[in-house]
Amino acid sequence: MNLKTAAARLSVHYQTAYKLVRSGALAAVKIGGTYEISEAAIERYGAERDALRAGAATPRNMPFASSVPEGRQPALDEVKAVVASTTTSARAAFDTVARVSAEIVGDTAVVVLGTPSGFAPVAAHDADPQRRAAASALVHAFGPDSPTTWLGQVRETRRSLLLSHVPQDRLRASIDAQHRQLLDVIGIHSLVIAPIVVDGDVAGAVVMTRATPGAPYGADELTFCEAMADALRLALARTAAYTAGWRRRRELVERVEQSLRDIHTTGDINQLRNDGFAEVVDDLHGHVLANDATRQLTHGDMSVLLDGYETGTFAEDVDRLHAGDLEYRSDECEVSEPGGGHQRVVVHRGLVRDDAAQPQALVVVAQRVPVTA
Repeated sequence: MNLKTAAARLSVHYQTAYKLVRSGALAAVKIGGTYEISEAAIERYGAERDALRAGAATPRNMPFASSVPEGRQPALDEVKAVVASTTTSARAAFDTVARVSAEIVGDTAVVVLGTPSGFAPVAAHDADPQRRAAASALVHAFGPDSPTTWLGQVRETRRSLLLSHVPQDRLRASIDAQHRQLLDVIGIHSLVIAPIVVDGDVAGAVVMTRATPGAPYGADELTFCEAMADALRLALARTAAYTAGWRRRRELVERVEQSLRDIHTTGDINQLRNDGFAEVVDDLHGHVLANDATRQLTHGDMSVLLDGYETGTFAEDVDRLHAGDLEYRSDECEVSEPGGGHQRVVVHRGLVRDDAAQPQALVVVAQRVPVTA
């Protein structure tokens, strides 16, 4: 259909339809001096518009209260819930660990990640506003990481460290002279550090410090700190897996798109040689390509990736992809194993369209998702 007809179908002004085409929001093919819009393009734009309106009107679920959990187990449960939802960024997990650690155990909690030159803070919290401000400055005031510092010791040994009473002379010597006045505000009289060990290396650490000398940390605080570090270990592992899966999915979608432009086919098995992932390309006409990793992951039954899950979510995903309100979607499911039991799998899908917005292929990249780090 032409631009004027498309505008009427969408109930918008002709100039509005033209702007949508020029911006790329409405897919169109230019033939001579006119634009031709397909039925699929109209449906895709309508689905995107409806999704935006529905999203704005949908109330947000609040599974957790905004206040601090009362008790250490509820705090750990909140952290685990955030970690279980972590995809391509662990930032929310860092922030949650710092907050609940500071407000449940006290007084200041900091999450640091390793860098080639030492450790860099990624989250910090203190229940007291003045100490919170001081902590944000003080975490940048320590000298370079080395075996003579506490963080350096933890990195070298890969073991947790508990200092019930921090030597104040050593503490002052480790801080930049211009920042020492902050010790009058925040104080570091007791210390516990738990390393975040990923693949045998210390990727970071959870650090908790006591602001006053009267309540030193003990074994319970060390156990809690280690539980926080364990949770962040899983968050980092999930982030690495999701990031790699998303990157591979985009690469595969782009390869299939290019193949459709060049040779008008979805390609061959050679583009699926990355056996780090289970990979499937379905041309939506009965022609399916899959690599060896797919057969290993699904034990020869690719229907678990293409035809539906036990949870019944796949059909809805396909509808949303074809409707056009989504071009990509990832979710997790359980895949049955021959000897019984299940394995947790994350499935990344991408829909390939032609220039007229017609669906041409479904790309699936799947991988085992870490459930323990």
